Amino acid sequence: MPYIITHHDADGVLCAATLMKAYRKKFWVYFTSPNRLLSAICNAVLDSNGNDELYICDICGNRKSIYCAGAFDRVVWLDHHVWEKLQVPESIELVVDENAASATGVVGKYTGVNDFVQIADEIDTNAVVTETADRMRSITFAIKMLSQKPDVYRNLYGLAEGLANKGPGFVYSPAFDEMIAKYNILLTAGVNDALATKKVFDLGNLRVATLKIGENIPVAPVFNQIAPDALDIIVFVAERTDGTGTITKLEFRTQTEHDVLSAAKAFGGGGHAYASGATVYGKLDDDAIIEKIRKAYG
Repeated sequence: MPYIITHHDADGVLCAATLMKAYRKKFWVYFTSPNRLLSAICNAVLDSNGNDELYICDICGNRKSIYCAGAFDRVVWLDHHVWEKLQVPESIELVVDENAASATGVVGKYTGVNDFVQIADEIDTNAVVTETADRMRSITFAIKMLSQKPDVYRNLYGLAEGLANKGPGFVYSPAFDEMIAKYNILLTAGVNDALATKKVFDLGNLRVATLKIGENIPVAPVFNQIAPDALDIIVFVAERTDGTGTITKLEFRTQTEHDVLSAAKAFGGGGHAYASGATVYGKLDDDAIIEKIRKAYG
């Protein structure tokens, strides 16, 4: 059985749905994050002994993850993030379009199945105008916010499979209505809490803001509620704990079309010019964040 490893956001779910619809067969699907990509690939290798096809979507690779993925007989890596120049084994077909609005657009072009591209493009560029895209985004975040941890990925798989079998209209299933309503209540409170933590720092040539955000609160609704203030870099800081200690997730956005990718790279992350992220093991206070940004931009 072939494998899919994809990002656990709406774009990643839609990538999986596109592959399921295109090839009309069962996949083992791992939903993961950029900082957990290597672990997901290693688990897939152990599960399959590398004797199957692997599709990786919506997550940028690095030297270690590419080396590990090379254990599979065949790998197709489909992405739209900014990549560093890397040596790629012949067994890996790398399909990257940094100008694509979404990874689903890259997968759609590769497979010829474009049913979900508009939805993903709206969500991934934070330009949601259709009810279908709005419901898709809400359902994805609601699953992550409301599901018990063991059920999150099972429910994301069910969403992808339902979309593959029934098309975009699957998001209008009444079964999602109560979930969306609960999510919206929690989201409103989470957005207000995040906005109350905003701090602005003037670095001379840069205006930078930091906001503390709940672990399961999406960045886009908070960003959309920040008053226009010519903020060059906005840093959303989310903390969570696991058995090893504190993990800090950073998301970078801009109100001025300033390049925030350099900020993410300063923390070991990546992404796009106007939307990027990084994960750091340990706590980060505002002083540490601002100092690193100051150095990154000279």
